[in-house]
Amino acid sequence: QQKTPDLKLDVSEFWPDLKESDKQISLQTISRISPSILSEIYLWLSIREEPSAVLGANIYDISENSLDCRAYLEETARRHTPIVLQSSLNAIGQKELDGHAEKWGYLKPENGVETFVETAMKAARDVILEDSNLPLLFAIGLDHIDYRNDKPSGRARRFVEKAVKTEQITHFVLDGSALFKADVRSKNALDQTFSDVLKYAVDLLPNNISPIMDFEFCFGELNYVENDSQAMLPQASEMLQVAKICQDMLNEAGFGAINARPKLYIGNLGTTHHGGDGNEPQTYLARGWVDATRRHKFISAVLHGTTSSDSKVLSKASDGCHKVNVAGDLMQTLIENLPKISQMKILENHPGAEAKKGLHLVRSEIEKLDNDKRDQIRGALGKHCGQLMDAINSPKLTQGDVTYFQYLLYKFSDLHIDCILNAFSKSHIGPTTLRSSELTAPNVKHAFSASLIEVPFGPEFEEITKVLWDEGINNFHVDVGDGKLIPRQLNALDKIAHLRSSFPDSQIHTHLMVQSPHHADYEGTLSCIEAYANAGVDAIAVHEGAFENNKEFVDAIELIRKCGKKPGLMIETNRTMTTDLFNTIKDLKIDWVVIMGVTIGFGGQIFDSGTFSRIATLHNYARAENLELLIEVDGGLTTETIPQCLVNGAQLLAGWSIIRGKDMDELREKVQYVNSIIEQVTGH
Repeated sequence: QQKTPDLKLDVSEFWPDLKESDKQISLQTISRISPSILSEIYLWLSIREEPSAVLGANIYDISENSLDCRAYLEETARRHTPIVLQSSLNAIGQKELDGHAEKWGYLKPENGVETFVETAMKAARDVILEDSNLPLLFAIGLDHIDYRNDKPSGRARRFVEKAVKTEQITHFVLDGSALFKADVRSKNALDQTFSDVLKYAVDLLPNNISPIMDFEFCFGELNYVENDSQAMLPQASEMLQVAKICQDMLNEAGFGAINARPKLYIGNLGTTHHGGDGNEPQTYLARGWVDATRRHKFISAVLHGTTSSDSKVLSKASDGCHKVNVAGDLMQTLIENLPKISQMKILENHPGAEAKKGLHLVRSEIEKLDNDKRDQIRGALGKHCGQLMDAINSPKLTQGDVTYFQYLLYKFSDLHIDCILNAFSKSHIGPTTLRSSELTAPNVKHAFSASLIEVPFGPEFEEITKVLWDEGINNFHVDVGDGKLIPRQLNALDKIAHLRSSFPDSQIHTHLMVQSPHHADYEGTLSCIEAYANAGVDAIAVHEGAFENNKEFVDAIELIRKCGKKPGLMIETNRTMTTDLFNTIKDLKIDWVVIMGVTIGFGGQIFDSGTFSRIATLHNYARAENLELLIEVDGGLTTETIPQCLVNGAQLLAGWSIIRGKDMDELREKVQYVNSIIEQVTGH
């Protein structure tokens, strides 16, 4: 998008349902039609003091022009709030035979989850085409993928596999709670039954599923201990117990990366549609659950079972439940606003709570509704959606928030790809050649810097660094954490000692994610800065936010210089490019900055696209002021983002995931490929 003209694409062949004025769509517009991942928003909400939640809205009109999908997206876009559009295995599961019985989701979509995805994406397309200025931040999610509907055996796993293949589903509710069976409420009994529940959930995950998704584990909605008449409302200690089991199971199954990501979970809170399961919903329990399990990255409970729940119940729940699911109430609004004849057809065949199972009977009738009736129904659904968002205080995002949080998958169908390629072939646009910007640190070559944060010190570390050195990597980026500024503790003194002794000509940059690193309490009488300076690093970068005040920050910069090392300034993803920042760089004579491509504290994050503008701003500032300024970028780098970082002015690129291999041969190949990209863009 930065280097290519914004082509107009003729999409009439692929989207014949569009009105004439929309059949020419810009490439930049079409690229926005993609779901977002909300994990970062859940994490953001979990550290805010004000209770707030994202709405999970179940979809019932699975059709070419979905009424509810469109209504909810329009309402959330207008409000600048995120939403999850979701449906369950029970609703949209693929058609299979279980003996002689047919198993098919009650909404009877033609191709199961694929049809659901197409429905949501077309609704997003139509919202964008109606007003391209509206911000869309949404996920396409799978509600309960549950044991009860896993018939024939393995159907639920096949459902997940089909969902993953679409590359558009970003939210998975993994539900083995029907396997809960405990004769007593003891630790041993709960250990056993929760292990059964979670083993089913983890076994649903195919090996190729990305850890960068929203995973919601259903520990239980209606869990009854044998002979008890009331459903068990878990205490914080019991939720911690089950969180530990989940963490261990994910590790054992090879999904340890998921443990590094924010996760959500479901437990029974006594919500109203369970009838006799409690006189009053006890949603306040969720806050205790989250406080107990946060260190295992379970950062939010999720409120399910909200049919007929009072708005006050929803509001209270948002303190610990940063996602609130609503299904039955929204379905009721949809049915109540259909023509009377359609309502009768549904209710005659499926009365009361079973009405959802009759919606497929009137799908063709819904598709034939005139525009006025469709607008009226969408208006009622949008109003209901807005009322729910008010009740749970859905976060209202600024444009900056939207830009920060939005993650576009850029996944199109083969037809759409053909459309885009066809437009390019007719445009007579020649190949675009990327060239790196003018150097602002003329004595430093463009290079990749290996950041081995995930490789513990030992024989493997020594072998990896030897391979890297042999492949021309002589820059190393070493992360240090104290467990305070970030949750992780990372001591890297042994790594630095090995690098300095084995590769005396290497350049070692250290990134201190440490609170008050100038205080003399790290290694006996030494400060963290002094300890790493003595270990042999060449440069030490610190965070402004790691100090009590500006004087302490200035003292730390001076201490780094006193130790004979180059001081550096870390620039985080939420740092605005202000005159104060420029003055800090100039007044303290800082000639090295590290721009974070991801939020500090945990791995597996998506590169923040705002990083490009921060690089360019600092590069332009250095040129305008005739300053020598080495610009390094750290975190989230990919083969797509590296060229853009170089084009905007970066010279050093620190990362690990991009070169990590299953063995040393693959490591060599990836390093060679990254080096070739840098050479292609920079010419050296």
